[in-house]
Amino acid sequence: MAETPEGQERTEPPTPKRLEEAQLRGQFPKSPELTAAAGLLGSVLALLLLAPIAQVLQELLRELLRSLATVQLTDSGVVQLVLWILPKAALVLLPLLGALLLLGVAAELVQTGGLRFATKKFPQGLPLQTVFNPLLGLRRLFFSTTAAVQLGKSLLKIALFAGIAAQVLWAHRSELLQLAVFPVQQLAPLLWSITLELTLKLAVAFGLLSVGDLLYQRYRYREELRMTRQELKDELKQTEGDPQVKSRLRSLMQQRLRRWMLQRVRHADVVVTNPTHVAVALQYVPGRMRAPIVVAKGAGYIAEQIRRLAQRWNVPIVQNPPLAQSLYRSVEVDQEIPERLFAAVAEVLAYVYRVYRQDVLRRLIQRR
Repeated sequence: MAETPEGQERTEPPTPKRLEEAQLRGQFPKSPELTAAAGLLGSVLALLLLAPIAQVLQELLRELLRSLATVQLTDSGVVQLVLWILPKAALVLLPLLGALLLLGVAAELVQTGGLRFATKKFPQGLPLQTVFNPLLGLRRLFFSTTAAVQLGKSLLKIALFAGIAAQVLWAHRSELLQLAVFPVQQLAPLLWSITLELTLKLAVAFGLLSVGDLLYQRYRYREELRMTRQELKDELKQTEGDPQVKSRLRSLMQQRLRRWMLQRVRHADVVVTNPTHVAVALQYVPGRMRAPIVVAKGAGYIAEQIRRLAQRWNVPIVQNPPLAQSLYRSVEVDQEIPERLFAAVAEVLAYVYRVYRQDVLRRLIQRR
């Protein structure tokens, strides 16, 4: 699990606001392998669909071999040969380059969800000495999970290319060994066929690799943008004053906080109630916690949900209106109770340990 420099675990998924800010900084889950695979696929499609290229290439190769035997190696002769080759080579290469460019751009647009422009240069809230720290840069470059994954991908690509090239060349070894005696008119089709087969197999292999890499990049992207509980709470407080953002995000974040809070009721040792209007769930693990903490609290409908979940998970429910009101008003979720409430909470916990001994023992065993 990712951690902040302060050691807090990033346990919460990124909010839409955090994702939007990352995209404004130009951060997208992109796979370079997908762009490379799209380029190879473009080459294959161009070779397959543009049949006149094969004829032009064959004629160009034939004329080039003939010209090399007769051309005079003078300045004018070389210039004349180059001027003759360039237009014909452009006719062959431009469709291929165009296909590569179009599919490369399409692959980028698919990964970013359209044409996006970064409007923020650096992560907000980070000092420049952190952004430009060379030691941190070297650490990320050589001693990180990302560096290990990049190394693994590079080795895998080298192995794929070497293996596929060796397989194609071995399959055509008899023809390649006879290149010296092949007629010129048969040489171009042979090289064309081998090139097409090699490119097609590489496109398929790199396409499969790019799918896995894209899934991994999307996973890493969301993992790196995960938030601590405090960051989630701070963002909710910041957006409460913005009417436009509030209408879009407040409901979603409140639901997420509420869902996370209610899930923690099952780990509570006791739920203190009002008895119907307020409910506060407390947890205390001796040896791990300095004082009991509030894992969930709510009024009205939320209090009813807390009581219902406590009944489902066999968490003791104790009616103590003054204590419930004090806890609800003075203690936030995931915070320790204040010292002035120690005695009252200790009495409740002692009562729970005495009356619900079996449930308490079972819960302690589960925690271990």
